[in-house]
Amino acid sequence: MNVNSTFMFIPMRRFSLIIFVVHACLSLAAPAFGTQENEPAEKKETTTVVTVYRAQTKDLQILEKSIGWVESISAPQVVAEVEGRVLQVFADTGQHVKAGELLAKIDDEKYRYDLLAGQADIKRLEALIDFQERSVKRLLQLYGRKAASLDKKEQAESQLATFKALLSAAQARTKDLERLLKDTEVISPVTGRVDNRHISVGDYVKVANPLFDVFNDTRLRVYLPFPEAMTSQLKPGLQVLLTTPLFPDTTFKGKIKILRPAIQSASRAVIALIDIDIPEGWRPGASVNGTIIVGRHPGAVVVPESCVVRRPVGEVVYVIRDDQAHEQVVTTGERQEGLIEIRTGLQEGIIIAADGAGFLSDLTAVRIREEH
Repeated sequence: MNVNSTFMFIPMRRFSLIIFVVHACLSLAAPAFGTQENEPAEKKETTTVVTVYRAQTKDLQILEKSIGWVESISAPQVVAEVEGRVLQVFADTGQHVKAGELLAKIDDEKYRYDLLAGQADIKRLEALIDFQERSVKRLLQLYGRKAASLDKKEQAESQLATFKALLSAAQARTKDLERLLKDTEVISPVTGRVDNRHISVGDYVKVANPLFDVFNDTRLRVYLPFPEAMTSQLKPGLQVLLTTPLFPDTTFKGKIKILRPAIQSASRAVIALIDIDIPEGWRPGASVNGTIIVGRHPGAVVVPESCVVRRPVGEVVYVIRDDQAHEQVVTTGERQEGLIEIRTGLQEGIIIAADGAGFLSDLTAVRIREEH
């Protein structure tokens, strides 16, 4: 059978499919065999739109930050000096009190009776001493005339000395009873606020039982921990900027008063102490953010944070020159208020990419977007 006869036996449906496939292949291959007029135009170079920033100089403060806490310089716990039942309570938690103000009253009946008995002992001994002094005076006269023996004279003088010693003891005991009677009135030792009240009317308290916690609300002490490696940089007199979550938008100034001489064993931190007049609304126990100015970098080159990009070679900026971005490796330093100090690799006045710098690579074509 010849070729033509073989072809004659190909089904018409399969023959149509072969014709379609051949036609599709020729269509795809056509551009490769087209004329020069059908070739696409040269691909345009891609440009990246950026904003730019001119490097500036600024006097930078070298800052060290810490999170610490606040305590009252004076925060005594008022305890019972005598035992007895609480008759009255005059102060409550949160109340402002003055030094010497009455906080509570403890039953004083027993102490009043003891004091009366002590005062009576003093009067009795004073009477005995008066009588004995007259007796000694008479015996001395008689002894001088040889009318009384030496033993009687010495016995009378010894008795007088005994009475005087008993009187001194009674007077001391009475003073102590006066103090105990006075201590039935619980007095605030400082001007401040009652932080906690531990008693109620009717409670029976014993000596040294806590009654009130009072903190002085005129002076505060701030404790700021820093790494022990900073010990040589910290010293009394350094300025400190303080904020607290209670009033985050308000900054207060203070100075380091002292450094605790011992390093904290658990945290290996050195503690800086700052005394300040208590700002309105601050409370002992609150956390505080402290920033200490430990030095200055005058005339430092600074750029916005968006200008510095991390690349495999390190931190870089892109210098804009001849509508191209030129990668420049830099060494950075302090970071403050959205600015980064450039210690090496960039000079004042050089124009670099800002917004859009993260999309650049070396020699990328750029177009500067004008900011209005």
